Amino acid sequence: MLGGCCTTNLDPLQWPDRTIKVHHVEQCFYLFMQPQLVNHYMAKSYHLITPGWLSGWKNQIEHVMGFDQQSARRFFQETAKRLLLVDTGTDAGSAGRFADMAEYLDIPSERIEVGLDYYSHLLKRLSSDLSTEDAHKRLDEALQQQAEYAMVADLLGRLTDQKSEYDITHALITTFQMLLAPKQCSYIPWEDNGFGQPLSSEPDHATAAQASIDPAGGDFGWIDEDGFWVRISSSDETFGFIAIEKIAFPQHRSRYLNMALLIRNVAALAINHARDFQTISDLSHDSGKGEVAREVIHNAGNVLNSINISVQQLQSQLEKTSVRSLPAIVALMQEQGEKLGEFITSDPKGKQIPAYFEQLAQAVAGEQQQWRDDLMQMAEHVEHVRAIIQSQSGSLESNEVKETISPAKLLNRSLGHFTERIEELKIDLQRKTGTVPTCALQKHKVMQVLENLLKNAIEALALVGDRPRRIELKIEMVGNDRFCFEICDNGPGISGELKEKVFSHGFSTKEGHSGFGLHSAANLAVEMGGRLILSHSEDGKGVCFRLELPMVTNHAVE
Repeated sequence: MLGGCCTTNLDPLQWPDRTIKVHHVEQCFYLFMQPQLVNHYMAKSYHLITPGWLSGWKNQIEHVMGFDQQSARRFFQETAKRLLLVDTGTDAGSAGRFADMAEYLDIPSERIEVGLDYYSHLLKRLSSDLSTEDAHKRLDEALQQQAEYAMVADLLGRLTDQKSEYDITHALITTFQMLLAPKQCSYIPWEDNGFGQPLSSEPDHATAAQASIDPAGGDFGWIDEDGFWVRISSSDETFGFIAIEKIAFPQHRSRYLNMALLIRNVAALAINHARDFQTISDLSHDSGKGEVAREVIHNAGNVLNSINISVQQLQSQLEKTSVRSLPAIVALMQEQGEKLGEFITSDPKGKQIPAYFEQLAQAVAGEQQQWRDDLMQMAEHVEHVRAIIQSQSGSLESNEVKETISPAKLLNRSLGHFTERIEELKIDLQRKTGTVPTCALQKHKVMQVLENLLKNAIEALALVGDRPRRIELKIEMVGNDRFCFEICDNGPGISGELKEKVFSHGFSTKEGHSGFGLHSAANLAVEMGGRLILSHSEDGKGVCFRLELPMVTNHAVE
């Protein structure tokens, strides 16, 4: 619709079933002449008239404008110098009517033939603009769809990052909420041929949505006029259903359904993968329990053996204790009755009793100190076993409290757990201890690493029969802020191609071993801020392991 003041109050929304575009111009003359030409005549005080208006000119003046001839002449002569007929050629009688109007108003007149060329050009331009506008609209819609699908791709990436079915279903709900802005979005699992507990911001409403879902139907269905549901399933199993209700733009529901079908395919793959991952995880966990148990037995076995030796030593000491002759002395003294004093001062046997008790007191004091030392050592062994079990079960945190202790003392304690085996194999221990001061260490972790390295060295030397067995032990500074333990043996060694695998989980050169020990030791070294490395022995035989740790002083700990 094109026009001037007559189009001012037109509202296309009055005709919702029609496509209407209103092109409003300030003056109708702009529809038939160049605006510059119209403005030129109006600036010269010309009163412009079209054939359409001229067809009822007298009725317009007398009835619409309310003038008689005299007042009409005065009005037009005061406001216009000349009448101008913009003749489009659409009315053959317009020239005669224009002459009558000019005579009636007694005002000069002029006629200009414009034809419909400009009007035709204007319509073509408006039509082109409309087509361009439609093209832009379609382009905008395409860009919007592209943006939506780009968002879908990004959200699908997040969806596949989830590892558990629970996280995937929550991510699925979040995905649809971000894309479709529905009032309700629910995931209803399918369990044991029935609906499970729904996941939704309002569970009761999610339960009500089940009424719209047909489990025996197809892959999707409609919910009222502004929602839909989609089945999440693999080729042979239904995982659940997504119910989308009251979407923000229901007019795009079909397009959103296509998106949902794309998303549900990815979600089904993610859930299937999560279930497979959980199955593998469970199997790995069960297998790992066995590996951890074996490693705990290996690591704790040596310490428990030391505890057993300490118990045997205590039993032997108790059997040989100095107080075992005390009951006979007491019985002898009781036999004297009231003559005990005379017996001690006069009888040769009695005279020895005071000296005996003096010696007994000294012996008992020495035995008590020995027992205290042995019991303290047993307590440390028990504490170390507890630390081993905690470490392997993952309950020993990496920020375990550090204790100020001598590195040499820790090495000696670790060696003490293998004393019997070292003597049995006649292993020559060669120590090279540099000047390494006491420092703050997580002693149980350090001892676990050292004991693992010592155990491996001793087991390797048990295979040697053609040469003397030897273990070299070094403690030395590495720069100013680190120190190291080095344990070398002259056993069979490790071939070059296998050296890169020694710290890998599950790798072992010994039949029947889990391959967990060195892997665990390397991890413990890293937890302590150090590293465990495999180096070459000086004579090219056997292996050398080097445990480097940071040197933390008392002052630094405080």
